[in-house]
Amino acid sequence: RDAIRSADEVLIGQRLITGAVEANNLFIVYPSAQEGCNEIFLIRHGRLVQQRCIAHQPEEMEQTVRELLELAGTLGEPPSIVGKAEVDQINIISRWIHRHSNDRAFFPFQPALTDENERLSLLQRMWADVDAVRTLPIILESEDEEEMDC
Repeated sequence: RDAIRSADEVLIGQRLITGAVEANNLFIVYPSAQEGCNEIFLIRHGRLVQQRCIAHQPEEMEQTVRELLELAGTLGEPPSIVGKAEVDQINIISRWIHRHSNDRAFFPFQPALTDENERLSLLQRMWADVDAVRTLPIILESEDEEEMDC
């Protein structure tokens, strides 16, 4: 009975990893600690492939996203065998994404790998959401200042 339970746990774990590897192909974008910049994380097959710090400018965002999409496209299919270090990284990233799922910082890119219209739509959505998040604190600060003046 213990052997069956252990085998079930392994199979469930494998399914979770497979799901994360297949589902987690996305960009994560947050404002950087560096003034006027954003951090772009490329997650491919559930793992962090690259992180870039870029200026908060639409042209910079477009160029970087296009370069990272090209890189993501070269990574092909997910590996059939995943080692322990990769499993740990996939689990950490999956839990982090789940915990922060309400953030407007996640941008799945799978359709944009092969379709230019999808790529353009992704770029527009990314810029609109990232720009809105960056201007939100300024709006709140302005409202707070107005209340203080009254």
